[in-house]
Amino acid sequence: MNRNNFWIHFCIAVILIAFAAVLGQLRMWQSKPFFSQKSLVKSTAKPVAVKRLTDESEPEILVKFRSGVSLAEIKKIVAKNNDRVEDEIEAVKGLVAIDDLDNKSKKTVAEQYRLMTESVLYAEPNNEIKLDDPTTFSPSDALLRETETNANLPNDPMFKEQWALDNSGQNGGKAKADVAALKAWLKTQGSDEVVVAVLDSGVDYTHTDLIGNMWMRPDTIPAYKDDELGAFNDLHGFNAADNKGDP
Repeated sequence: MNRNNFWIHFCIAVILIAFAAVLGQLRMWQSKPFFSQKSLVKSTAKPVAVKRLTDESEPEILVKFRSGVSLAEIKKIVAKNNDRVEDEIEAVKGLVAIDDLDNKSKKTVAEQYRLMTESVLYAEPNNEIKLDDPTTFSPSDALLRETETNANLPNDPMFKEQWALDNSGQNGGKAKADVAALKAWLKTQGSDEVVVAVLDSGVDYTHTDLIGNMWMRPDTIPAYKDDELGAFNDLHGFNAADNKGDP
């Protein structure tokens, strides 16, 4: 090979390699995201949060709008009050959950919507109802011992045989495997003024545990009389299966 040709080829090769390196670097720069100083500052800025101090500052109101008020109209009404439709209650047409953005009380916001009688049927605060924690509520041992004395037990003659209500291990059962009826007995023992109607296959109103508490038709109320079936002595109720007054 001619010496001059060798150097020519060598120089061309070096130029091509250098060009390829520069081209590769340019492609790497193009593949990286470009951030201007303005966009970088914008991305690091903290979002502004709405300050909510308590549950009362973020009330949720249930509002039932009248029939014929469309969802679009509802949103306009809500927006005018600086509120927001948080949810639609699909089970009840026109009922929506509204979130107030002014930190007003639930009662105040509900009253605002109640005054819109042309559009609103009713408005109520969506309050949270909590039951007593079963793990923390338990009568003291002293109260239970007091209740379990003969003087404070239910006076049903066969109560001690009702292991489902109070299981002391009778008849070979497992103690305390019951519905803890005595705890309910501490709360209330019922009332003679409450009448319970039983719609069932029948009641043995002569049972020793029931006869003392069984309601009977007062003499001041006339017996039931039907135009087709006649009169019935429904002193203890009515037996619809046999069309007689003996359930």
